[in-house]
Amino acid sequence: MLTLYHHPFSPSSRFIRLALGEYKVEFESVLEYPWVRRPEFLMKNPAGTVPVIEEQHGIPICGPMVIMEYLDETRGYALGDKRLLPDHAESRAEVRRLTDWFIHKFDQEVIGHIVREKIYKQEMSFKRGGGPA
Repeated sequence: MLTLYHHPFSPSSRFIRLALGEYKVEFESVLEYPWVRRPEFLMKNPAGTVPVIEEQHGIPICGPMVIMEYLDETRGYALGDKRLLPDHAESRAEVRRLTDWFIHKFDQEVIGHIVREKIYKQEMSFKRGGGPA
């Protein structure tokens, strides 16, 4: 079984949950608070960011783009023409470019500020920068 370490309001985590749903992958969900920097989680991803997936007895796969590629390479071929990434190298590169651009732009310029200020800070302790927005 695949394990997903994520935060429900992380845009990158939401992207991976959508991809897992498209590939019809069953997974165990582990809620991770990235600002806590749990030592067990940092052993999986020293950057301390979500999302991270881990196959049973496998290595941790970190970051939305890397996870997307991994899912396509391990599960995409079974879907035939319903794969999320196309077969042709140039088309795959364009999908990667657009996906990377969207994930970063959306997080940095749109939803990231709202999530950090209105959601994360409500869950964070005052000591870690949380509190009223």
